[in-house]
Amino acid sequence: MNRTVLTALPLCISAHAFGQVLPTVIFSEIAASSTSTVPGYALMFDSFSRPYTNSDGSSWVMRASSNDATSADDVLIIGSGMTGAVVLKEGDQAPWALSGELIGIPDEHVTINSSGHYIFGQNLGGSAPTTADEQIVMFDGTNFVVVATEGDAVPGIAGESYGTALNSGSLTDADVAGFLAPATSGGLATNMDDFLILNNAVLVQGGVDVPTGAAEPYETFNTDDFYVSGDGAHWFVNCVLDSAVTTNDNVVVVDGAVVVREDDTLAPFGEPVETIVEAFMNANGDWFVRGDVDSQADWVIYNGAVVAKTGDAIPGGLSGETFSDAAFAACFFAMTGDGNGNYIVGGTTSNADPEADAVLVHSTLGVVARQGDAVDLDGNGVLDDDAFIDTFNNDDLFLTPDGRLYFTAVLYDSAQTDLGQAYIVMQLGAAPCYADCDGSGALNIFDYICFGNEYAAGNAYADCDGSGSLNIFDYICFGNEYAAGCP
Repeated sequence: MNRTVLTALPLCISAHAFGQVLPTVIFSEIAASSTSTVPGYALMFDSFSRPYTNSDGSSWVMRASSNDATSADDVLIIGSGMTGAVVLKEGDQAPWALSGELIGIPDEHVTINSSGHYIFGQNLGGSAPTTADEQIVMFDGTNFVVVATEGDAVPGIAGESYGTALNSGSLTDADVAGFLAPATSGGLATNMDDFLILNNAVLVQGGVDVPTGAAEPYETFNTDDFYVSGDGAHWFVNCVLDSAVTTNDNVVVVDGAVVVREDDTLAPFGEPVETIVEAFMNANGDWFVRGDVDSQADWVIYNGAVVAKTGDAIPGGLSGETFSDAAFAACFFAMTGDGNGNYIVGGTTSNADPEADAVLVHSTLGVVARQGDAVDLDGNGVLDDDAFIDTFNNDDLFLTPDGRLYFTAVLYDSAQTDLGQAYIVMQLGAAPCYADCDGSGALNIFDYICFGNEYAAGNAYADCDGSGSLNIFDYICFGNEYAAGCP
């Protein structure tokens, strides 16, 4: 595939005329780029985990790794728009723990709510006793609060205590915490010692509770696969039932009812589900499952409906292009929704070009990103960085209600030399608000500061009036845009 480096597409034109801001790198592991710097540290990123957002899309959270020593290389980042800050770093003193007890590696599954409060699981290091080092911890906006610790009593279950694994920290917008507690300690049988905990009470117990639509009780819950919606109205888990038939024991449960099960017939295929590959729920309540059926045809389910399958035409794709598993056995690698009925599906296609056969498809806009697309690495609003999308990372994405798509991908240059991973954002659909310079979703003094920085750097965004030069009239133009406000 030939790649064309665009050299004259200013961000202000992209925002106002085309309605889709260039895919712009927030962070990367590309050493030559300033985006590789870990905020607040003289370190560089070397990997990114899955990013998560809250129910309104105003904030995001993500675990990342740096080039620090392996005992101190992981960080937790909280962000909004194009900016993020490190709030926790592996190896530092844990602010909620005794002196000498150090922050461990945060779990990948982290939750942030609409107030910017967050919850995470981790294993204390340093001098923390190994019998009480596994924890679920919440930040409530002021203080860190320990929600659960290894060795604590399981609420309402006499003689049972939390074991060596706690994960799937979830947090509602009302600061109600939930988590998964597998393999507790005490006298319970191994098929009865897995729990879903919500608001310091047992929501579900393995071996005891039975989901609607099944005859068998729950047995084990998949690590990091318990979710609670931001409004607290819904919960979701991917788990295994206590069934003697192992070919039909994997299920997805929403609000206590089975919605997908191995070996159950799946419309529109008219044949049984063979494998559930991935399942999760966003903070906005949108839930997704993907997998295949016995004939190896692949599918994606969004809120109970099959919305994509192998052989389907690619909306907004090339002539005759369909979803295909020829290049990637699972076909689909990503799925997310904005809570307003819009969703994204990522999949491989029938395109004969192996450097352009993976796409992200929006439910109404069609293809919004494709392998081989150029990205703006330095944030100057021009695709002049010789950086292109090579591989989309599986499920490392989210879509906000105002149409911002965040995702991670591996980049390469026009010679197909690997550049490394990047965390990227692009605005989809309706044109974004020009005056919201920092992308926070609100207009305030920081947008004026942002505009001043863009102007000082000579970036194309600051040419507000489109004259081709930067001068006092651009400041006047920006002031008028600010006064007009955002839709």
